[in-house]
Amino acid sequence: MKPLPQDYDIIIVGAGASSAGLVYGLLTRIIKEHQSNYSNNANHCNVEGEENDGGDATANRNQSSIRIAVLERGGSDVQFGQDSAAAATTNNSSIFRHDDPSTRSLQSWFTAAHYSSQSTSYIIRNEKDSNSQTAATLQPSTVLHTSTPQARLNNRIVDVPTGSGWGGGTNINAGLVVEPKFTNQTIHDDNESANKMGERSDFANWPGRWKDGTLMQNSVNEVLNALNENSALTTSSTECYQSYLNVCSGRNNSVKMEKAVEGENGLQHVVTSSIPSSSSNDTAERVNYFTALVEPLLRKHPELHNHVTFVSGVGVERVLIGWDCSECKDEGKSVEECCACNSTRTPRAWGVECLVTNPTMLSNSKVLSSDSHRVILRCKQEVILCAGAIGSPSILLASGIGHEDDLREAGIDPWYEPNNQSGEGDKQHRHLPVGRNLRDHVLLPRTFLTPRQEEVTVSCNSIHGWWMVTLPMKQRFATIQLQLADGVQMDKMISHFAATALRRSCSSWSFVAFYMLRYLLSILLYSNKWLRRWTRFHTASINVCLMNPKSVGQVTIVSCTQHQVQTTYSPARLSECKVTVDPGYLSNSQDIYALWRGWKASTGVKRGWYGGCIEILPGFAFIVLSKISSVISSLSRSLVLVLGTTDSTKENDNKPTTQIPIWFADYVAEFANPYYHWCGSCAMGDEATLEDHNHPSSNDSVVDEYFRIRGMSGIRVVDASVFPECISVPTALTCAALGFAAS
Repeated sequence: MKPLPQDYDIIIVGAGASSAGLVYGLLTRIIKEHQSNYSNNANHCNVEGEENDGGDATANRNQSSIRIAVLERGGSDVQFGQDSAAAATTNNSSIFRHDDPSTRSLQSWFTAAHYSSQSTSYIIRNEKDSNSQTAATLQPSTVLHTSTPQARLNNRIVDVPTGSGWGGGTNINAGLVVEPKFTNQTIHDDNESANKMGERSDFANWPGRWKDGTLMQNSVNEVLNALNENSALTTSSTECYQSYLNVCSGRNNSVKMEKAVEGENGLQHVVTSSIPSSSSNDTAERVNYFTALVEPLLRKHPELHNHVTFVSGVGVERVLIGWDCSECKDEGKSVEECCACNSTRTPRAWGVECLVTNPTMLSNSKVLSSDSHRVILRCKQEVILCAGAIGSPSILLASGIGHEDDLREAGIDPWYEPNNQSGEGDKQHRHLPVGRNLRDHVLLPRTFLTPRQEEVTVSCNSIHGWWMVTLPMKQRFATIQLQLADGVQMDKMISHFAATALRRSCSSWSFVAFYMLRYLLSILLYSNKWLRRWTRFHTASINVCLMNPKSVGQVTIVSCTQHQVQTTYSPARLSECKVTVDPGYLSNSQDIYALWRGWKASTGVKRGWYGGCIEILPGFAFIVLSKISSVISSLSRSLVLVLGTTDSTKENDNKPTTQIPIWFADYVAEFANPYYHWCGSCAMGDEATLEDHNHPSSNDSVVDEYFRIRGMSGIRVVDASVFPECISVPTALTCAALGFAAS
């Protein structure tokens, strides 16, 4: 293991899709700069003979000598540096491939996300003997958080899996590669006035340069071109849809079904980040975004290893904040060491404190005397957080960056606490809503028993396609994805979601009961070959997915080493904190009504694709409840008309609406699930708004349109956490494009 240097120009924290896009963009620019320098030097040689040293050539060499460190908490405990150039070019195996077997096939994405996991203590250490090499790298594909009990989901606790290793979330997702909606569309509804109509693009509420979607579209095109050039995309065939439709519906239908749903845009084929599998059992082998984007550049240009170092087994504990003083030129000093001058000071990130797994990596680094496994890495330019919508706000909060109320409740001292130094942007520093505005798509399954599908070409990831449906509502549109899914992973899903019914509190017995029941059900389904094949080849679903929810949640942390009364500054560290995730699913009842609209819209798909099948979820019991609730709703509306009272449960109120059947509200509470696309916890805002502290929106955002944290320099956040709201598609491709644009 080669020791880590102490200083870098840029430190990137995290290795997900956004980090891959960012590293790809930075390396692409370095290549172009090298080519430009070579051309300039050649011209200089031709004009001035042998006088080709110094001057512009030296400046150009300095500009192209950037050093980047990419830090990842999990993955293989290997450091990739310039010495690995030969290995990268001669070894055909991917240097960024995850070791966990469940990450290899897209058909096992649910297993990779929920079954192959580690607790949120991502570094295992022996506290009794800090000098012994007992630290272990996180090998599983997932760092698994769990949510708080969700009130609108009958207090169910849901999994919050976050990807680990090179590729991050693209090691455990379904591999979907979907372009976001760049432009506005106009939709008319006879029941609404024309000025309320108009479907917005995914970026209509994004600030500044992102608003018209042009910048994002250009970045998406760059990423897609690279994925195509590297043969990392697979598109499902039309024959797969046709055979699946014929078996499920029991008749020979056209695969297009242009008007299966009112307002839909046509059945969309599935495009995944995968390659054809060499195994006869799988149809697609996963390709994470580091393998698809970064590795081909490293193989083609070995000299890039002089500029970038990939370090696994490094957990970032906190970002280190100092000051840039305008008079004494003290740049990047720690808050504790800052001089006492009265000049204008700008808070700046000057490095990160890390917890590493291998002490041999630390010989060239500044090791904290109190713990030989902790190291400080300095950056000359900036720290860029790409740790995702859960990881990035957690690191910021542990660093004392966030709203003062959240930090006080967590028992964490703000970064500006030493010597009461706060600088000009005091109000910004004290009211950064880090961790707030957390959002996610919501998925509601509608499951059927089907004829035998063994002769059908199975999907690569359980998804056969989807329709995008836009449904007008009062004061908003509901963007619904109607997804066709087969039973490829149904055995694992049944075991997991059935056991979730027992996990409704944070008590230890609830979690023990959950894991025991899930284990027993998994053994039952795995040991019974007939039952396992039956669940895989005789079940299918229509997943009603709400893609623009209004409900919001929050990521918070609590210090596990509560500080006692102290006279000196005592920083927090992420490994000493407990991360709490409250997605707030369906906390806004508009989302429940939007799901009901989507459910009714799915009736056309049910008739066309599953007309000859038996609906088992929600099933007969819920149908009976539907009839009863319909009668109750009719009587309620009649009573309102007779009494002449107003309906206090209108659709735009954050209360249950009378337009939703009772059975459906109960069904949603028991069976609605995450879509695992968390975003928004470090949301972007307009720069003009951010400068006006009295503006209502100034306290709703953490970063500006260039991803810079408000009132600070040398630190940016570039991942899904900066999305102001959910986009209407899975997020991986958009995150990679975001990273590329940030480079």
